[in-house]
Amino acid sequence: VALQAARDLARLSPDDAFYPLLMGVRFGRWDEILAMAQPAEESFQQGFWNFAQGMSHLRMGHPDDARAHLDHLTGIIESIPDSHTYGYFRYRQPDLLNIAKGILEGELAAFEGRYDDAVETLSRAAAEFPDDAGIQVFLAIALYNTGAGKDAVERLLSLLVETTADPAISRYRAALTEYGADVDRTWT
Repeated sequence: VALQAARDLARLSPDDAFYPLLMGVRFGRWDEILAMAQPAEESFQQGFWNFAQGMSHLRMGHPDDARAHLDHLTGIIESIPDSHTYGYFRYRQPDLLNIAKGILEGELAAFEGRYDDAVETLSRAAAEFPDDAGIQVFLAIALYNTGAGKDAVERLLSLLVETTADPAISRYRAALTEYGADVDRTWT
């Protein structure tokens, strides 16, 4: 349903043509992403295309191709003026693409076994974009891979409490918040 909605939105609104790419990444549709044509002109759209292509190549085991797309994405970000915005809330296009860059850069570092670099990259992205829950999840995974399981679980519990709409979880919000502040604490 989400993939079809993204496709429908892209057909109706050319400014939103990147949504099928993001939904493809979200649902791991790597082959479909790799088959998508590169946007002809618009840099913002090309930025998300390079992000999605990079994630796809990485998940398919081709880190050199992923790095090439990361390099293209970096160049695109540098070429877009800060004054260019996207959407109703007028988010700056470079900021949105930097979120994608941080995720791809961190995932590439983790794929290559450079978990400390992944944590550093994703921590910078999380500090720059604290409201982006996706970055927080990728950071938690990288933290776990460095042996910082406590920090990873605390971060994920905090994110769960902040973002859930599930009533079965929400009714334990206070307990999960307290537990999430120090998962090593024993309760007596």
